[in-house]
Amino acid sequence: MKIIVMSDSHNNYFALNKIVQDFYADLYIHLGDGERELNRIYTQYPDKKFIHIAGNCDFASLSEKELLFTPDDQNCIFAVHGHQYGVKSSVEPLKKIAREKGANILLYGHTHARFNEYDNGLYTKNPRRRHLLIRLKKCCVILQKTALLLISLTSDLLYSKYIEMLQTIKERTSKII
Repeated sequence: MKIIVMSDSHNNYFALNKIVQDFYADLYIHLGDGERELNRIYTQYPDKKFIHIAGNCDFASLSEKELLFTPDDQNCIFAVHGHQYGVKSSVEPLKKIAREKGANILLYGHTHARFNEYDNGLYTKNPRRRHLLIRLKKCCVILQKTALLLISLTSDLLYSKYIEMLQTIKERTSKII
Protein backbone atom coordinates (compact mmCIF):
# COMPACT_ATOMS: atom_id res chain seq x y z
CA MET A 1 0.00 0.00 0.00
CA LYS A 2 1.23 3.47 -0.85
CA ILE A 3 0.17 6.46 1.23
CA ILE A 4 1.04 10.09 0.50
CA VAL A 5 0.85 12.35 3.54
CA MET A 6 0.75 16.14 3.29
CA SER A 7 0.41 18.92 5.83
CA ASP A 8 0.10 22.67 6.18
CA SER A 9 -0.45 23.51 2.52
CA HIS A 10 -2.13 26.79 3.56
CA ASN A 11 -4.09 27.54 0.37
CA ASN A 12 -1.50 26.15 -2.05
CA TYR A 13 -3.96 24.34 -4.32
CA PHE A 14 -1.45 24.01 -7.15
CA ALA A 15 1.07 22.06 -5.07
CA LEU A 16 -1.60 19.61 -3.89
CA ASN A 17 -3.03 19.21 -7.36
CA LYS A 18 0.43 18.50 -8.78
CA ILE A 19 0.96 15.70 -6.27
CA VAL A 20 -2.42 14.05 -6.82
CA GLN A 21 -2.21 14.47 -10.58
CA ASP A 22 1.34 13.15 -10.96
CA PHE A 23 1.73 10.56 -8.20
CA TYR A 24 -0.46 7.58 -7.58
CA ALA A 25 -1.23 6.50 -4.02
CA ASP A 26 -3.76 4.15 -2.53
CA LEU A 27 -4.55 6.83 0.05
CA TYR A 28 -3.80 10.56 0.43
CA ILE A 29 -3.75 11.98 3.96
CA HIS A 30 -3.69 15.70 4.71
CA LEU A 31 -2.67 16.48 8.30
CA GLY A 32 -4.45 19.82 8.47
CA ASP A 33 -4.33 23.49 7.51
CA GLY A 34 -5.35 22.90 3.92
CA GLU A 35 -9.03 21.97 3.88
CA ARG A 36 -10.09 24.67 1.42
CA GLU A 37 -7.76 23.52 -1.36
CA LEU A 38 -8.30 19.86 -0.50
CA ASN A 39 -12.05 20.29 -1.05
CA ARG A 40 -11.29 21.38 -4.62
CA ILE A 41 -9.07 18.31 -5.06
CA TYR A 42 -11.87 15.98 -3.86
CA THR A 43 -14.16 17.11 -6.65
CA GLN A 44 -11.48 16.75 -9.32
CA TYR A 45 -10.47 13.22 -8.29
CA PRO A 46 -13.61 11.43 -7.08
CA ASP A 47 -12.01 8.01 -7.66
CA LYS A 48 -9.13 8.67 -5.22
CA LYS A 49 -9.24 8.11 -1.46
CA PHE A 50 -8.54 11.08 0.81
CA ILE A 51 -8.44 11.65 4.54
CA HIS A 52 -8.32 15.13 6.03
CA ILE A 53 -7.39 15.85 9.64
CA ALA A 54 -8.61 19.25 10.86
CA GLY A 55 -5.88 21.77 11.62
CA ASN A 56 -5.99 24.96 13.65
CA CYS A 57 -6.44 27.02 10.45
CA ASP A 58 -9.27 24.82 9.10
CA PHE A 59 -12.02 26.95 10.62
CA ALA A 60 -15.43 25.31 11.12
CA SER A 61 -14.07 22.03 9.76
CA LEU A 62 -16.21 18.91 9.93
CA SER A 63 -13.11 16.71 9.62
CA GLU A 64 -11.81 14.57 12.46
CA LYS A 65 -9.17 16.11 14.71
CA GLU A 66 -7.27 12.83 14.88
CA LEU A 67 -7.38 9.40 13.29
CA LEU A 68 -6.14 5.98 14.35
CA PHE A 69 -6.08 3.40 11.56
CA THR A 70 -4.36 0.23 10.37
CA PRO A 71 -3.29 0.41 6.72
CA ASP A 72 -2.10 -3.20 6.80
CA ASP A 73 -1.91 -6.07 9.28
CA GLN A 74 1.43 -4.93 10.76
CA ASN A 75 1.10 -1.17 11.28
CA CYS A 76 -1.13 1.18 13.22
CA ILE A 77 -0.95 4.88 12.35
CA PHE A 78 -2.04 7.73 14.61
CA ALA A 79 -2.48 10.93 12.56
CA VAL A 80 -3.13 14.39 14.03
CA HIS A 81 -2.43 18.00 13.18
CA GLY A 82 -0.69 18.44 16.50
CA HIS A 83 -1.69 21.91 17.69
CA GLN A 84 -4.02 20.47 20.35
CA TYR A 85 -1.07 18.55 21.83
CA GLY A 86 1.40 21.46 22.00
CA VAL A 87 3.86 19.96 19.50
CA LYS A 88 5.65 23.28 19.02
CA SER A 89 6.90 22.93 22.61
CA SER A 90 7.35 19.17 22.83
CA VAL A 91 6.25 16.09 20.96
CA GLU A 92 6.58 13.88 24.07
CA PRO A 93 2.93 14.17 25.25
CA LEU A 94 1.74 13.24 21.76
CA LYS A 95 4.11 10.27 21.60
CA LYS A 96 2.74 9.05 24.93
CA ILE A 97 -0.83 9.22 23.60
CA ALA A 98 0.15 7.43 20.38
CA ARG A 99 1.69 4.61 22.41
CA GLU A 100 -1.40 4.38 24.63
CA LYS A 101 -3.52 4.01 21.48
CA GLY A 102 -1.27 1.19 20.24
CA ALA A 103 0.23 3.06 17.27
CA ASN A 104 3.65 2.21 15.90
CA ILE A 105 3.64 5.22 13.52
CA LEU A 106 2.78 8.77 14.59
CA LEU A 107 2.18 11.41 11.91
CA TYR A 108 1.67 15.06 12.80
CA GLY A 109 1.96 18.52 11.23
CA HIS A 110 1.53 22.09 12.53
CA THR A 111 5.19 22.94 13.23
CA HIS A 112 6.27 23.26 9.57
CA ALA A 113 9.47 21.57 10.73
CA ARG A 114 10.69 18.15 9.73
CA PHE A 115 10.78 15.57 12.51
CA ASN A 116 11.97 11.99 12.13
CA GLU A 117 12.52 9.77 15.13
CA TYR A 118 12.34 6.14 16.15
CA ASP A 119 11.93 5.59 19.88
CA ASN A 120 11.04 2.31 21.57
CA GLY A 121 8.81 0.92 18.82
CA LEU A 122 7.28 4.24 17.69
CA TYR A 123 8.19 6.00 14.45
CA THR A 124 7.35 9.70 14.79
CA LYS A 125 7.24 11.71 11.56
CA ASN A 126 6.38 15.26 10.60
CA PRO A 127 6.34 15.83 6.83
CA ARG A 128 7.55 19.41 7.21
CA ARG A 129 5.44 21.86 5.31
CA ARG A 130 3.45 20.31 2.51
CA HIS A 131 4.46 16.78 1.50
CA LEU A 132 5.39 13.38 2.85
CA LEU A 133 5.34 10.09 1.00
CA ILE A 134 4.85 6.75 2.65
CA ARG A 135 4.99 3.62 0.56
CA LEU A 136 4.29 0.36 2.30
CA LYS A 137 6.39 -1.66 -0.16
CA LYS A 138 9.06 -0.06 -2.40
CA CYS A 139 9.30 3.70 -2.83
CA CYS A 140 10.47 6.49 -5.10
CA VAL A 141 9.06 9.89 -6.03
CA ILE A 142 9.97 13.36 -7.30
CA LEU A 143 7.96 16.45 -6.39
CA GLN A 144 8.38 20.13 -7.14
CA LYS A 145 10.11 22.43 -4.64
CA THR A 146 9.54 20.48 -1.49
CA ALA A 147 11.05 18.21 1.12
CA LEU A 148 9.93 14.60 1.26
CA LEU A 149 10.15 11.79 3.69
CA LEU A 150 10.19 8.43 1.94
CA ILE A 151 9.15 5.52 4.11
CA SER A 152 9.13 1.88 3.13
CA LEU A 153 7.40 -0.54 5.49
CA THR A 154 8.25 -4.21 5.27
CA SER A 155 7.54 -7.07 7.64
CA ASP A 156 10.46 -6.29 9.95
CA LEU A 157 11.74 -2.84 9.03
CA LEU A 158 10.68 0.72 8.44
CA TYR A 159 13.19 2.49 6.21
CA SER A 160 13.01 6.24 5.77
CA LYS A 161 15.07 8.95 4.14
CA TYR A 162 14.50 12.70 3.88
CA ILE A 163 15.11 14.14 0.46
CA GLU A 164 15.20 17.74 -0.73
CA MET A 165 13.82 17.98 -4.23
CA LEU A 166 14.32 20.87 -6.63
CA GLN A 167 12.62 20.84 -10.00
CA THR A 168 12.95 23.29 -12.85
CA ILE A 169 10.87 23.26 -16.01
CA LYS A 170 13.40 21.26 -18.09
CA GLU A 171 15.53 19.31 -15.64
CA ARG A 172 15.25 17.75 -12.24
CA THR A 173 17.93 17.62 -9.59
CA SER A 174 17.80 16.04 -6.17
CA LYS A 175 19.92 16.35 -3.09
CA ILE A 176 19.75 13.63 -0.48
CA ILE A 177 19.98 15.03 3.05
